[in-house]
Amino acid sequence: DPELGRRAEGGVLVERQVAIYNQTGGLTLDPASPPMWPSGGVSWAPPHGDGLCPRGEIYDEGAWGCVKCPAGTEMRSGACQPCARGTFSVAPGTDCIPCLDGVAGSQGMSQCTACPPLSSRYLGSPAISLDECLCIQGAYLFQPGECRSCPVGAHCDGGAARPRSLPGFWMDMECRELGGQRDCGDDWASVWDCRLGMVPLGACTGNSTCSEGRDGVLCANCLESHARLAAECIDCTDVSVFVLWLAFGLLLLVLFFYALVGHTVFPWPVQAARRQ
Repeated sequence: DPELGRRAEGGVLVERQVAIYNQTGGLTLDPASPPMWPSGGVSWAPPHGDGLCPRGEIYDEGAWGCVKCPAGTEMRSGACQPCARGTFSVAPGTDCIPCLDGVAGSQGMSQCTACPPLSSRYLGSPAISLDECLCIQGAYLFQPGECRSCPVGAHCDGGAARPRSLPGFWMDMECRELGGQRDCGDDWASVWDCRLGMVPLGACTGNSTCSEGRDGVLCANCLESHARLAAECIDCTDVSVFVLWLAFGLLLLVLFFYALVGHTVFPWPVQAARRQ
């Protein structure tokens, strides 16, 4: 008896002869009557998943059935295609999706590569390289690919910005990493408390700058044409200020001399009156 195939034509289910079987020749396919597959294709060759297999699966001729596309791939254009850079598929049979955090630097990735500690990918980046991972706020770029927590006494904006010292603290701007010429090694990001330099409050004004008339390590030095007086750096070119500070210094000197020996030689009037 001939084997009968069924085909839908115009919404009407009809019978078609697709093969003939006999005892001597066995099953003989009718090349003029190939079957119609669910996808609409008419062929003796399966359409390789186009409408035949569920989403995310492909027809495997060796297995005579549908199999899921492996992790790192997705069903696309009738075949399992690797996920594009910046996307991944974590499980078999799933679609490739963009990396929300981290990156996918090559095709066919089943998971995204995480950004280094204290860093994250900036919004809108293509997620294809770890170079897109920038230091978060409160951290700074110590060296390429390594972010560190902001030192005590400094402020860190994140990204590729260098730390900035807060008022009362000092950083060595001569270090190459901070814009200078000296190789400071791993100590370039060190932050120092200006109180170690025995300088008055306000000498270190922040961002590695010093108050007027000061410079050097911990802002402990006076500039040229400045003189140190009572822990302050006085501008010698400003006559009025210099004279004022000079008079103040002389007054302190007189008071110190009197406190030391003067009261025995030149008693105050009140003390002289008591003696009388």
